[in-house]
Amino acid sequence: MGLRQKTISALLWSTVERVGNQGIVFLVTLILARILVPEDFGLIGILMVFVRVSEALINNGFGQAIIQKKSVTDNDLMTTFVLSVGASLILYLILFVSAPFVADFYNEPLLFRLLQVMGFVIVLDAFVVIQRVQFEKNLDFKTISKATVSSSIVGGLGALLCAIIGFGVWSLVCMMVLQKIVLAVMLWLHSSWKPRGAVSRESFIWNIVALAT
Repeated sequence: MGLRQKTISALLWSTVERVGNQGIVFLVTLILARILVPEDFGLIGILMVFVRVSEALINNGFGQAIIQKKSVTDNDLMTTFVLSVGASLILYLILFVSAPFVADFYNEPLLFRLLQVMGFVIVLDAFVVIQRVQFEKNLDFKTISKATVSSSIVGGLGALLCAIIGFGVWSLVCMMVLQKIVLAVMLWLHSSWKPRGAVSRESFIWNIVALAT
């Protein structure tokens, strides 16, 4: 397949990913809105600010650094992987420790445990940074699309089941965490990359510079 065909295919599958993922989430949210109370969505909305900012730092920082570099070695990939996972663990630790203060600030005790559990999706995202950017670099959005839509379906079904059982706001947390777990598993299964190489000083400096710029 030529570059033009690969680019067109990438655009089509990228659209499928966005529309499919957003459509499934929208449908599941509509159903959950009939089961849960508005306060449940409000609690998750508060915490999403903290989670999304941390996710953006990991995905748009270390991930884009790999895409921008023309010649990437095993050491580059290994260094980026270690850095992204390490940074995600630090960010998660910060969220975990700050959870009681967030709960006190909003005068909502439930935010304490919710943030500690939700924050773990940052770590799950970091574990697939290399796989995702390699698929993007190769314009293989078909694999990303299939994994994303499948994970949204599983996460949505899990959330609906939890809501029906009576888990309340935890149903929304279940949807997010389950979706990230399924996405991570599928990307690892479809990717040929496995951790190899070594963490190098040059790659470390390159990652930090790319993240800063």
